[in-house]
Amino acid sequence: MNDISNYAAAIYGLGIVSYREGKVDDALAKLNQVIQLNPTQFPNAFLARGGIRAERRQYTEALADFNQAIEIYKQQVSRWRRRLSSTRKRPYQRAEGGRRRKALIEAALEKALESKKTVELLRGGGLAAISYKRYQSGTWP
Repeated sequence: MNDISNYAAAIYGLGIVSYREGKVDDALAKLNQVIQLNPTQFPNAFLARGGIRAERRQYTEALADFNQAIEIYKQQVSRWRRRLSSTRKRPYQRAEGGRRRKALIEAALEKALESKKTVELLRGGGLAAISYKRYQSGTWP
């Protein structure tokens, strides 16, 4: 098998598969590797690592990861806005693909913001966290 240590996208995919198979430590190691190799191109790695850290109740570290993902997503959305504002000279099909890509990034940004809010509530503990979890699960009165 070829060495894939320099292929961040492949390592990210292996990390997600490891997580889904219950190999959380292996997933965390792979996400760390992706972040080390190419942090600005993989905000999803920060988001996934933040989720693992939140599950482990490492709230400070999870918040740092979510904040990093949010910052990268915001930069990517801004870049796409600039690109799309100059689409008059580009074919429609190309601009449409850009709009779809921007929408995907905006959805990921929303997920990161929501994850951050949840961890902030959980880190605070107490009734607010419990109430929020119940609200999210649909068991709120």
